Amino acid sequence: MRRLGDILADTFAEMTAELARERASEKSNSPVLTFGKWRGHTIRAMVASDPDYAAWLIRQPNIKEYQPELCRQIVREYMARRQQHR
Repeated sequence: MRRLGDILADTFAEMTAELARERASEKSNSPVLTFGKWRGHTIRAMVASDPDYAAWLIRQPNIKEYQPELCRQIVREYMARRQQHR
C-alpha cells in the first residue's frame, strides 16, 4: 500500500505537469501533446522539429479514430509551416 505522502507527491507532480502543458499551449496557441515521444511539447514544435514523426502519427489508425481533431490540428500546423517556407 502506498503512503499518503507518496500519493500527494505524485498528485502534485501530475498537476504541475498539467499546468505547464496548459501554459505552453496558451503561449503558443497550439495544443500540447500528452503522449508519445513529444509529450509535453506543442503540436507546432513537434511539426517544426520532426515532420516525419508528425506524418507517421497521423497515419496511425487509432489516432484517426479516437482523436480526429488532433489529426486535423497536426495537418493544419504542417500546412501552415509549408506556406511559411515557400
